[in-house]
This record gives sequence, C-alpha cells and structure tokens, in this order.
Amino acid sequence: MKFTQPLHAQHIGRMVKRFWLSASQRLIRNTEVDACAERLKGATIVDANEIFKAQSKPAPKEVIKPIPTRKYPPIYSYNTDSLLIEGLEQAQVLTKSVAVGSLPQRYTEFLDKLKIADDVHATVEMDILSAHLFDAEQKKTKRLHDPLRPAFNFPRVYGITEERKNILILDKLIRQCERLTWNKAEILQKKILHNPLIRVVFDKDGDKIGMDLAANLLISSKKPIDPLGKTSEDINEVIPDLFPLKFTSSLKSIPNDGWETFYPLNSGNNFVTPHTVFPTFTSFTKTLHELPINQSQIRSRTLIYAFAAASSRAKQQFG
Repeated sequence: MKFTQPLHAQHIGRMVKRFWLSASQRLIRNTEVDACAERLKGATIVDANEIFKAQSKPAPKEVIKPIPTRKYPPIYSYNTDSLLIEGLEQAQVLTKSVAVGSLPQRYTEFLDKLKIADDVHATVEMDILSAHLFDAEQKKTKRLHDPLRPAFNFPRVYGITEERKNILILDKLIRQCERLTWNKAEILQKKILHNPLIRVVFDKDGDKIGMDLAANLLISSKKPIDPLGKTSEDINEVIPDLFPLKFTSSLKSIPNDGWETFYPLNSGNNFVTPHTVFPTFTSFTKTLHELPINQSQIRSRTLIYAFAAASSRAKQQFG
C-alpha cells in the first residue's frame, strides 16, 4: 500500500450554499456621495435614467400598407381523394361527356380472336402476387376499426401500404405490355410519368370548377390516339338528368386563390400528348358526406382523370 497525502474533500453543494449565504449577508457600504455633493457647493444629484429618457426619441412606427389582391369567386374543387355522389352520371354532366356501352366492333372482334399463352398468365399472376404479398416493405398500414367497438384501439398492423401496391402493380403490368409489343416500334415510343400533377380550371353554367389531381401514372406519346371509329353523330347516347341535384353536388366549395391550369409536360417536349392516365382507388378516397361507395363512383374517377388530362393539354396547346 502506498502512503499518499490525504485529500480533504469538500462537498460542492454545501460549499455553494455557504457561499450564497455569506453573499446574502453582505452590507452595502456608504459611498458618501451625498456628503461629497454638499462639499461641491450644493451640487444636486440627478437620476441618470431621467437624462437618458429626455434625450431618447421614440422610434417612428412603420405603417405597413396591405397589398392589393385580386378577389376571385369561390371555386368548386375536385381533388385526388374526392368522389361524386351520383357517380358516372354526375361525371358525364360535369364534363359534358357520354358513356358508350361497349367498345367498337373492330376491338371486340380482335379480343374474341386473341389467344394468350399460358406463360403470360403465369407471369401476370406472379406480378400480382409480388406486388401484394412478396414485397419486403414493412410500414404502418391503415388503422383497424370495429363498428361495434368504435373506441377499441387495435394494435398497428405493419405491411405493404396501398400506395406501394398500386405503384408496383402498375409498373409490372405496363412492363408486361411492353414485352408483348416488343416488335412494334410505334407503341414503344411512349414516356411514363410517375405521380404527375394535373390541374384544370373551367367555367360551367356560371360556376367555377377546379380539378386538382395527382395521377399514379401518365403515359404520353408523340401523336394523339386514333379515334375509336364513332363520331358524335353516330352515338345516340344522351347526357343524363340529375334533377333535383346539380353537377356541383358533393363538390367542396373553397376560396379561389388564383387557380391556373397546369399540365406536367412542356409544349416543346416530344412526348407531350396524353395517351393513358391511371387513377387508383385507396381507402382515403371518399365522398364529401362519407356515404357508402359504389362501383359507379369508382368509374366516374376514370372519366374525371381522362377529362382533366385532355383538357389541360388542350388549354396548353390552344389557350
């Protein structure tokens, strides 16, 4: 054992308390300023704060004038998660379009004669399974709710999110279509945009309608799609009547902050013409009144997205 000089340890907290105790007991010494002032032939003592207050001037207040803004009328908005209450019929009235019952005859005859190999069926089945089951993503999915027990908090479920499933299945099926049409050069001259933003604003019967949509995929090409074979004179369909409802029913009225039409591709791009748009349906898509969703409302989304893509490109091209 080595003998060392003992250290006298001091408790830091006790020393700090003792220091402040002694500091609080200090007496303020008299500087004898008053006595010195009397000796200086009756000089008066003036508070320094009064001198500084007299010399200081208040800072001028800056008047901020409001910036004049243009007032826009309210707009009826249809966004990515919206649904029309009357479904496809309301979408036809809103876009002034008709729904054709079936494909042209030349397409139906082609589909009847078409024979798909078994390996294509197997590949498509594997693509669907890999997009919905075999993907390695593990994120929080939508919360589970029991209508009979609305206050019960279920544990969070981890898995593949709806957005991830939609992106995977669309990419895989488009790739499968490219494999089947590898010998046709015109079909391969396309451009694929992921999550493009499409915005279109138009007037209808005195109301301002705005569509602000984010599609999952947008395929554009160099030239427009060929007509289906029928003109407006050959189609005997009529636009349905929504009375007593209006085409703006279930559309949310929001303040208009100067909406402008937007198309995701510039006019100078070679692949500027819209070819196919892919809208998807998720659990966040619902009507304004949160009523049960039917098949007609889901089909109306395809018409709205197609109209928005075509009209935004037409406004960009023709003004």
